[in-house]
Amino acid sequence: MIPVCRAATLLHHTDRWLSAWSRCPAVVRWLLPLLVAGLLWWSSSRSPEPSAPSVVRALLLNGMHVVAYAALAVAIRLALANPASRTWAWPRETAALVLSVAYGVVDELHQGEVPGRVCSASDVLTDVAGAVFGLLLLAAGRRIPVGWSRLVAAFLVGLACAVNATFASW
Repeated sequence: MIPVCRAATLLHHTDRWLSAWSRCPAVVRWLLPLLVAGLLWWSSSRSPEPSAPSVVRALLLNGMHVVAYAALAVAIRLALANPASRTWAWPRETAALVLSVAYGVVDELHQGEVPGRVCSASDVLTDVAGAVFGLLLLAAGRRIPVGWSRLVAAFLVGLACAVNATFASW
């Protein structure tokens, strides 16, 4: 019973935070996605430091695409109007997904110009999976029924994409 109470309290606080966030001026709300995008750009601009090949390290770095683009998609969605809505607003979620993926493509092209880095379609697929996972997680946090199976499936697709990006070369 205690974990359920804690979850209900967390959701209540999430609602209050989202409501307060939605009342912020749009300029303020867009600072978060700009910050996340800036961190991603900075990160992809760095040449990798020489190190011994490691499958675990490569998997972690590729898996970070899921986390990073989940964060970017959520930040973009929160920057759009009315994030506290109890309904799934397809235009807003679609816009957040499209903007996140477009940024992922541009960032991969940029990364291809950085010495020691490569431009990878597998990374873009991982970015897409991360953005979808982030938006589903946000929807679940807003008590929009998305179903645990969709959340788990999105996470597993992101994991599979990260594994693919680690071992496939295309």
